[in-house]
Amino acid sequence: MAVSSGVRRHVRLALIAIGLAVASVIGIACGSAAFLDFGSTVARSQGAGLSESEWWHFSRREVFGGVRYTSTVMVRAIGYKETADRLPLPSWVVLPQPQATGKWLTNDHYEIAEARGWPWPCMSYRFSGRGRATARSGEVTGGIAMQPWNTAAWYSPRVLPYSPIWRTIFADLAVHWMIWVALMVAVIDGRRAIRRWRDQCPKCGYSLRGGEHRQCPECGEALA
Repeated sequence: MAVSSGVRRHVRLALIAIGLAVASVIGIACGSAAFLDFGSTVARSQGAGLSESEWWHFSRREVFGGVRYTSTVMVRAIGYKETADRLPLPSWVVLPQPQATGKWLTNDHYEIAEARGWPWPCMSYRFSGRGRATARSGEVTGGIAMQPWNTAAWYSPRVLPYSPIWRTIFADLAVHWMIWVALMVAVIDGRRAIRRWRDQCPKCGYSLRGGEHRQCPECGEALA
């Protein structure tokens, strides 16, 4: 049985939307990683003492299309108070627990787990810093390192992530696919409506003025 032109058109539209969804998911994740820094605003954090001189600080920062978890050991100040609640972690965040050395100057614990994507983070990387709490360099896994955001008091890496978070990457693809389908349907239907209003063939734009037509003389589109 022959497949109608309408079915072929919808299949073609769905396949185009899949390609656009893949491109937009990757584009937003990489674009956010390349152009949007987290700054200094902390969304949530927790703190705990490791020794008389060492303080463990764990934080979550957010920006459009991105989330970053930072775990570091720094000097323990008198004003630091331990938090009662622990910061909940998604399954993709796997960071080593800091170990006390008794001297914060010798503790090299500086770890980052970051993910990018919209509406949910779907591509991640890991950064292990070196140089005590104020890391000056480090090792990136699961991403492509670029020029860092900041190399001053707190080293802030800038990385294009490529390690997929499978559950959210498929969810993001589904959302982007639906958005692209809706946009293309709106554009196509809008164009066809304008052509009908102008007495043109809704498919090819051929002028239908000056007579009654059951189908387009140019492309054969049924007009009834």
